[in-house]
Amino acid sequence: MTGAIDIQYSPDTDQPPPPPPKVKSSSANDVQYSPDTDQPPPPPPKVKSSSDGSGTLIPITPASFDHQLRRILAGSPRWSRYPIVAVMDTGIDFAYPNTESIPILHNGGHPMCGSIEPDYIGWDFVHDQNNPYDDDERSKHGSRIAAIISRVMDHRVRILPLKVIDSEGFGSLFNIFCGFEYLLSKGLRERPKVINASWGFYSGIENDLLTYYVTQLRKARIWLINAAGNRGDLDSGITVNLDVDTRYPACYSERHAHVVTVTTVNSTDAGFVVAENYSPTFVNLGIGSGSDPTFREPLVDDDSSPQVKGSSYATPYASAFAAIQTRLPYRHSTRKALVQDMPDETEEGVLNTFIADGSIVPVE
Repeated sequence: MTGAIDIQYSPDTDQPPPPPPKVKSSSANDVQYSPDTDQPPPPPPKVKSSSDGSGTLIPITPASFDHQLRRILAGSPRWSRYPIVAVMDTGIDFAYPNTESIPILHNGGHPMCGSIEPDYIGWDFVHDQNNPYDDDERSKHGSRIAAIISRVMDHRVRILPLKVIDSEGFGSLFNIFCGFEYLLSKGLRERPKVINASWGFYSGIENDLLTYYVTQLRKARIWLINAAGNRGDLDSGITVNLDVDTRYPACYSERHAHVVTVTTVNSTDAGFVVAENYSPTFVNLGIGSGSDPTFREPLVDDDSSPQVKGSSYATPYASAFAAIQTRLPYRHSTRKALVQDMPDETEEGVLNTFIADGSIVPVE
């Protein structure tokens, strides 16, 4: 039913991983996350172990997972009024200073989606288990996304981590659909207001089942905030015009008003310029990253850390701003109104040929 479509996220890294397979515009055989594919992203910062001081990354052990469950259960009453943002990505690693205390939705510990395992804090659809651990050691993509959302919202948010992308940055539409089914299930105690989807694939045709789930999300009044993709996705050093090479879910935004497609813009002496993929039809918002197209490292508060790059990391800013709004996506709340209510939103007329209405929100 879903075909052999792989999904890849959209970031960038400093120690180059093996290059991902090239995505061809004629087929939808890669769904990737959305960092910058031309320049690999910086590796996640080292976290020193309190025991051996080795400075190596600390994976979650069963004991630390139990500690997190106790923390989340204890904090749930205080967080009950915070909006929920589902992060459909590589999962979350609590080993970092800016993830170890993130408010997480506690789902009650009851089984979900026919599983017999209790569901506490989201799900790992890649390995079909209840610990959505971020095993993406080369960039901790999902953890970075969650950390940005939490920081922008001053930690007044509940993150729902759903692992649909594997350790290499690839996923399948099957896992994506399972994640959507989970979010639409009546078994979920509370539904999110926003889904952060920093991934996508290029295809000349829509996938019927993906279209179905996007439509169901609209009926459930859930914003789908999606990355436009990056310079170098199809040809080295070249940004993609989505009017020419369509990417999904990004290109659903024309017909589905609850889909917000996000790119990165950066400031120059002459004004803002588009740094990643663009389209006056499908791209709804540019997140301004300052004088270069990068964002500060979200996992630690350390200005000396390499910065991260890509529409993947622009997207969680928009997700956070959407979650801050009280309105939901229905007929009395348009996407344009949502964007206009974001902090410091402006319309740059010169960008009208790259972004719908030239809407930008500077964040750095």
